[in-house]
Amino acid sequence: MKKQIFLSRVIRNALLIVTSFFLLIIPAACDKNDKDNNPEPGQAPTIPPESTFVSNFTDFTEGDTTTFKSAQTYHNWAFAATHVWVWNTLINVTFVVPVVSFRESFKHAPVYDPDEESWVWSYNFFAQNTVHLAELHGKVIDDSVKWEMYITKNNVYSDYLWYHGMSKIGNTGGHWHLNGPPEDPGEKIAIDWNRNPVASEADIKYTIVIEGDEGYGSYIHYGIYENELLNAYYTIYGAKDDNLVEIEWHRTNENGRVMNEMHFGDPNWHCWDENLMDVTCE
Repeated sequence: MKKQIFLSRVIRNALLIVTSFFLLIIPAACDKNDKDNNPEPGQAPTIPPESTFVSNFTDFTEGDTTTFKSAQTYHNWAFAATHVWVWNTLINVTFVVPVVSFRESFKHAPVYDPDEESWVWSYNFFAQNTVHLAELHGKVIDDSVKWEMYITKNNVYSDYLWYHGMSKIGNTGGHWHLNGPPEDPGEKIAIDWNRNPVASEADIKYTIVIEGDEGYGSYIHYGIYENELLNAYYTIYGAKDDNLVEIEWHRTNENGRVMNEMHFGDPNWHCWDENLMDVTCE
């Protein structure tokens, strides 16, 4: 009888130990599974630099042609600057709302959205005399980041996808797709960009992609590189007239040259000096 009582106690104690063990490990296992199903978001991706969306056209177009105006003409520089200014107006004036929204994004911190598994920059910005709400979404996909910009204008439109794009982790290259305003939706401008900070090289190309438009395929391609003589260029193509304008200049000294056979009547370079005055090309 005592032996049976002793065995019963041993069995009961063993069961208590086993039960306690499982009660301890089950929550730990659940915690692990929950963590696996909801991984930590990690660090937010870096928004591509402003120069990948908005080219600083004024570096070229704001030259001073007043000092030596009586000595020589500024025809060569002015011809080149006019073509650049057309694109400056298209990007910075026609698309002022998306441009301002992008510039404002760098002033704000993102919040992680676990439902979308993306980071969201949410903020107000002022454009066209009106306050807008922007939501920039950035989602890491393998070695790239998918970007989407939704803009709301109170009582006018809500969560309108004004532009989207992709960028490489490290921001060495990518593209944007810029839509028209809500009253004229559809893709209008495609932007392709590349950056090599180590070599101080970068380029950005805007292409008109409006189906059925006479300007479809027109583009401006801007780039910078390391060179003592000329270190920047614009290549501007007008699809309507099948016209190509090539421009090269020095970003610091401001001297440069332009080539356009349709305008000048020859396939030669036409130069200007540091004062933007016409000179004979060497």
